[in-house]
This record gives sequence, C-alpha cells and structure tokens, in this order.
Amino acid sequence: MNNSTFPKISIIIPSYNQGMFLEETIVSILDQNYSNLEMILMDGGSNDNTIQIIDKYKKYFTYWISKKDNGQSDAINQGFKKATGEIVTWLCSDDTYLSGTLEYVGKYFNEYPEIDVLFGDVKSIDSESNVITELRGLKFSKRKYLSRIGTIPQPASFFKKSLLEKIGLLDESLNYCMDYDFFARIIFTDHNLLHVNISLATYRYHNLSKSVSGLNLEGGHNSTMIILQKKYSNENNYNLSVVKLSRIWFNFLRILKNIDRFLKYRKNYLVNK
Repeated sequence: MNNSTFPKISIIIPSYNQGMFLEETIVSILDQNYSNLEMILMDGGSNDNTIQIIDKYKKYFTYWISKKDNGQSDAINQGFKKATGEIVTWLCSDDTYLSGTLEYVGKYFNEYPEIDVLFGDVKSIDSESNVITELRGLKFSKRKYLSRIGTIPQPASFFKKSLLEKIGLLDESLNYCMDYDFFARIIFTDHNLLHVNISLATYRYHNLSKSVSGLNLEGGHNSTMIILQKKYSNENNYNLSVVKLSRIWFNFLRILKNIDRFLKYRKNYLVNK
C-alpha cells in the first residue's frame, strides 16, 4: 500500500508480562501495511516469553527496550520522547487494531489538518479474541465526558504530537485512568476533537488486565476516576451533582432503549418463528 504521503504515525506499545497477547498486538499493527509507521516498544522487564516475541519482530521496531520502569505512564512517556511521528498514540500490549485503521486515520489527518484528536469506536474482546460487544460513541460534549457517558476509547484514539508540548505528558502519579486525565486536559483547553462512527480497535477484557484487576482495589480504577471527575468538574465550573445525574439519566435511557430493542426483536423474530 502506497501511503508514504500520509503523516508518520508513531505507536508506543507499553508492555509487561503480556507475552500471551503481545504477538497479536504487533501483528495487528504490521498487517495495516502502513508504510509511514514508527513502532516503539517499551517493556518493563518482563520475565515471560515477551523477549522471544520481541526478537521475532525486532526489525520492525524503530526502538525497543526491556527494562524495569516506574509503571505504565512512565513507559508511555518514555516512548513519547522517542517518537518522531506527526501523529502519536499508544496501544497496550493486549489490544489490537482492526483492518484498515491506520490508512483511515492517516487520510483523515491529511484531509482535515485542523483536527487535533481523532477517535473512533472499539470492539471489546475476551482473552480468546472473541468479540463481546461493540462500544459505539455518542455525540461528544464536555459534560458527557465528565459524566463518563461520552468516553474517548484510548485504543481507538490518535493525536498530534504537538499536543504533548502544549498539555504535557501522562501524569505518572496515576496508576489508573491516566488516559481519562490526559484527554480531559486536551478537552478543557479547547482543542479540536473528532469522533468517527467506525470501530478502529479492540479492547481486551481479561483477569490480568489493569482495568479489570483494579476495579475493586482501594485507590483503584473507580476511586481514581471519581477523584478526576471531581477535579475537572470543579476546575471548569461544572456542578458535580448535575454531572452525576447526567450519568444516571443516560443509563436509564440506555436501559429503556435496550428493552425496546428486545421487544422489537421478540415481536419481529422470535414470535414469528
């Protein structure tokens, strides 16, 4: 595929003991056949089969290292500092890109140079790469983002490297929700974000993933999210109670919509069979 005129895309892969998924992640990037690509792998000193996988694909990496770091945010930030692409992102070592994603992204940034961040939808998958569900985005707004009903799926997001100079790198004090914090800083400094109604990546749910394992930990995913939600609501003069009510109202509407879908499905398919 001749896409050398497209912007260079730098993809940072943070990894630690994810050898069971890492090869699938790497292959999903290489299968894009995107020629103007920079792959950077930052491994935290894995002791599984990660090094064997890296050795198999090392000729495709612009840079890679396997050394103890100070956590995922530190690893990604170190990758950002190595990146030379106009467009950058990170893809965790258990997630993947869907076919045609990078060409689609490259074309969009070429045609709409005013865009700072482009993000699409994701398909959630299990440990065996079976699709669980497709997570569709909503029409974007700041209040929806604060209330967490209009998220930016990190695996399906791409942004200009110049943003890092304006808003800074990931907050290395955060073990969870560093992507929520990162995008909040972009959103509330009024940069141009575009949501496209197409699935660009997969997000994997499995027992060893940080998002799953951190749900019930004190200081884990949920508690960190609440702290950040409160912080950005207060800083930007949003009433936190209204933000929380917005989430409750949306979830109520989503339940009603799902009931309506089931009733229509039952009427038009099940009853007539």
